Amino acid sequence: NSIAGVHRVFGITTWAAMTLTVIAGAIDYNNLYGFGDGIGDNPCVKGSAVFGDDFGCRGGIRTIKSVAAYTTGALYATTFTLSLMMPDPDDLASGKGEFASTLRLHKTLRWVHFGGMVAQIVLGLLMAGRIGGLDRANNYGTLQALSTVHLATGLITWGALTWAGALMTF
Repeated sequence: NSIAGVHRVFGITTWAAMTLTVIAGAIDYNNLYGFGDGIGDNPCVKGSAVFGDDFGCRGGIRTIKSVAAYTTGALYATTFTLSLMMPDPDDLASGKGEFASTLRLHKTLRWVHFGGMVAQIVLGLLMAGRIGGLDRANNYGTLQALSTVHLATGLITWGALTWAGALMTF
């Protein structure tokens, strides 16, 4: 029970950080790629970026997104580790009834959002050019496609984490 209480606090904190990351990421995606815009037609090029050219395109929103993403990653790693450390001595997850069913679904969703977090890290490293050597001038279409998958994966991961948390909170 003591681990469960700490896990709950970290879970809610992780969810809040992930929510900020998804919002900042969606704004950054819109500014850099629009929704299907070409290299010369995206909001940063056209001067119609959310939060303007300086903050929206030259680092402000990207910095917020990066700090939120790293914070989310650290909080998530802690929350996930706590979830693995929680014993189930009474084997509640295997029982019958609504609570057992809810606990099983919560544990299943843990693997869904874990897979999403791993995918997000790999996609983020690819898009940042840390692996693969991609850059916006020469690989715009590839980066736009990766960013679209990154955004969709972020939304799915956020949804799985939200669902898992809601199951145990409400």
